[in-house]
This record gives sequence, C-alpha cells and structure tokens, in this order.
Amino acid sequence: MQIDLLIGGNSIGAGTGGTYERYNPIDGTVATIAAAATVQDAVAAADAAGRAFPTWSAMGPNARR
Repeated sequence: MQIDLLIGGNSIGAGTGGTYERYNPIDGTVATIAAAATVQDAVAAADAAGRAFPTWSAMGPNARR
C-alpha cells in the first residue's frame, strides 16, 4: 500500500521522491510504503492549510468533519 502526502487537497509524493517502508512485525513483509516528507513538503502543507483556513473556519462543525 502506497501512502502519499495530502497537500492542498492533492495526494502527492514527497518533493524528493523519497519513501520509507513500514514492516509487518509478524512476517517481516512490507506493510506500507509512505512518502518521506521533507522540510519543503511541510512548508507547502502549512501554506496550503493557511490558505484554506478562512473558508474552513467559517464552516459549521458537521461540514468540517
């Protein structure tokens, strides 16, 4: 299972293309492969959240869920 980053409503890989694997502790197989976010990815996510906040904060609790 591939797990990407969710930034600005878009599912994307890490900016560098880096990933890391999480292993199943029972049999040692790869359970998931996830995007290895960089500082730049974190900044992009924070910027996207900042842009979305005014609209999101004006919604009622049911819409926020």
